[in-house]
Amino acid sequence: MSENTDDLESHSWPGFVDILSAAIMMFVFFVLITAVALFFHVITYTSKQDSAQSELEKTQAQMAELEVENNELRTAIGGLQNKIIETEATFSETEGDQRISWSEDGLSAVVFFGTNSITITESTSAELREFAEKLLSRYPADKLKLHITSPKTTSGIDTIARKVAVARIFNVRNSFLDADIVKEQTFLNVLPTQAIEDDHDWAKIQFEVVR
Repeated sequence: MSENTDDLESHSWPGFVDILSAAIMMFVFFVLITAVALFFHVITYTSKQDSAQSELEKTQAQMAELEVENNELRTAIGGLQNKIIETEATFSETEGDQRISWSEDGLSAVVFFGTNSITITESTSAELREFAEKLLSRYPADKLKLHITSPKTTSGIDTIARKVAVARIFNVRNSFLDADIVKEQTFLNVLPTQAIEDDHDWAKIQFEVVR
């Protein structure tokens, strides 16, 4: 009985070893296949991530370029709008009657313009000439100083506001060119934005008698 048992053990051990070796090899093969599959999966996933990141960076770069272009367009549009306002202000003419407010002492007058208008109507120009002639009939020309002032408009653009004020001053002065007023005693001045009778569009003529 003992001899038969020993023979059985001696014959079964190589079979066990073969089965164990085959199992280990299958396990190793399974692990190898799994590792290869994971390796390619990681490569594919990483590639997709890199591609997505690249696309994101590209999109962000394009958005930054578009923002720069938009800012440039806004600046260009703003410049065009300023030019349009400036052109409208420069060439705007007074329509209808023009109002003049006279002082009680008879030495000053305020001409009121329409919004962005700079011209003097013929009737206003005639009244201003008559105004000057009356003063010159009372005082010698060398005894009169003429001050013409106008405020900047409320357009919000300083260069245009000043340009309109200057144009109004010179147009008012032109009404006195035929009068015998001493040029050296004519003073022109642009004032900060301010209202007279709740109106910001005006030019003031002020005669000063030199004693």
